[in-house]
Amino acid sequence: MKKNVLAVLMAASMILAASCDKNRGNDNPPETADPKVTVSIDTVTAYSFTYTVSPSDAETVAWMVLSADEPVPTAEDIIANGERMNATVPSITRTAENLTPETGYIVVAAASSEDVYSEVATQSVTTSEELLVPTVTIGEFTRLTRTAATFTYSHTDAARVSYMAIVQGNEIPAPEQILAEGVSIDPAASEATVDNLAAGQRYVLALAAVSDKDMYSEVSDTTFVTMNAYLADEDVSDVVFSDVQAKINGNYITAVFTDESGTTSLQVAFYATLVDKKVPDDTYEVAPDNLQTEGIKPGIAYGENDYEYTVLSLEGGAELGQIDSGTMAVGDGVYTFNFTFNEYFNFSGTFNGEISFESALGSTLNGDYPEANFSSGEAVSFKAYNWTDGSDDSYVRFLIDDEGGDKFYGEIFTHTAAIPLGTFQANSGEGFEEGTFKIGECSTVSKIRNSGTALEIKPDRSDKSTWSAAPAADGTITITDNGNGTYTLSFDLYDDIGYNFKGTYTGELTRLYF
Repeated sequence: MKKNVLAVLMAASMILAASCDKNRGNDNPPETADPKVTVSIDTVTAYSFTYTVSPSDAETVAWMVLSADEPVPTAEDIIANGERMNATVPSITRTAENLTPETGYIVVAAASSEDVYSEVATQSVTTSEELLVPTVTIGEFTRLTRTAATFTYSHTDAARVSYMAIVQGNEIPAPEQILAEGVSIDPAASEATVDNLAAGQRYVLALAAVSDKDMYSEVSDTTFVTMNAYLADEDVSDVVFSDVQAKINGNYITAVFTDESGTTSLQVAFYATLVDKKVPDDTYEVAPDNLQTEGIKPGIAYGENDYEYTVLSLEGGAELGQIDSGTMAVGDGVYTFNFTFNEYFNFSGTFNGEISFESALGSTLNGDYPEANFSSGEAVSFKAYNWTDGSDDSYVRFLIDDEGGDKFYGEIFTHTAAIPLGTFQANSGEGFEEGTFKIGECSTVSKIRNSGTALEIKPDRSDKSTWSAAPAADGTITITDNGNGTYTLSFDLYDDIGYNFKGTYTGELTRLYF
């Protein structure tokens, strides 16, 4: 029995001892892991790279991007001076930008937990080679002909440049196709010519470039139109004209110069105030457009032998040159021409002689007559006659007759038996035209009107040597009813040489045959 008691006591002592040892073991803190960090490089370009910093068992993480030749800082320096953040995420991705191509860099990172620092993680990287994308730009067309187009161009970073000319309406090819199938041009040059085109056709010019690293530019494109088949496309120089025919078209002159062969001619439409019925010495310049009222009117060509204003005619009119700039110098009986035509081509020529004008309508004016004399102090009659013979030549004739001054006849075509009111222009000469005035004719001997619209200028009615005749070839007549029994007739007219004569009269109107 005594042995059993002893055994129980010993067992209890051992259990107690074991229990005490176990309690003492729970009082020790658990072991903690040291902070760690890794760095990986994701993508690399010539000017940037993307990297990822991945901390573990850390409270703080920081990193730096350094040049490859800089010394690697300590973990403490990185935590203190680097880009720093709380390490609550498994990884942080950043991009280093504005770097230099083909240059080495190093990313360094460190993590910390309380006073414990990780080892410094490093990752080296080299930015890639710069792959420049070339550019190409079409400048301007310096010359267009019926079958070719010359243009300027520029580029950057191109090893090869090519073009294609496509009829407008078709799809513009991709840069790769232009470089593969198009016409190569010199990258060192700045001008090229497209050949073998069709006359009068609209095209799209498309340029593309590629670098020596097989980088392709975007396509540069523009439209252009080749010259029509009837337009001349070569320079013409030193033409000597032997003949000239000239006429007055309202307030400007049209002169046609022809060479001895008769196949080359130059029509010039220009403004000039005649002196003694001749073109005064001066330099006449082509105006910006043919709506101008001074200088030379630029030409318009519509088709073979179909043109107006200032145009060079070659091969009997088969080829035309629209004069668009330049000068006609008149001096000492010589006309000297220096023009550009069809925008890109030059013409030069001369004519020795004078252009003189004689009126086909019998005008004896030697200059403008700015105001007719209807206020001499003598009696003035103001009459309107309704003339008709049953034909289309029905008209109303107005007569202003100052017994001590001038005498005006104005004939307005109309079928209406009433005073025509408004502004009336010259008849075209093609027969009856309602609301136009009849062109006048005068006698150069008697210096009086024969027919139509005309002014007889009579400073001294008793002395015919002082008289002048001014038949109207162009201009306007305006008739107004003043509402008080009076009418006003004013005229602003030109003879066929281009001299201007004007006048106005207001008074009671005597009507005859209405």
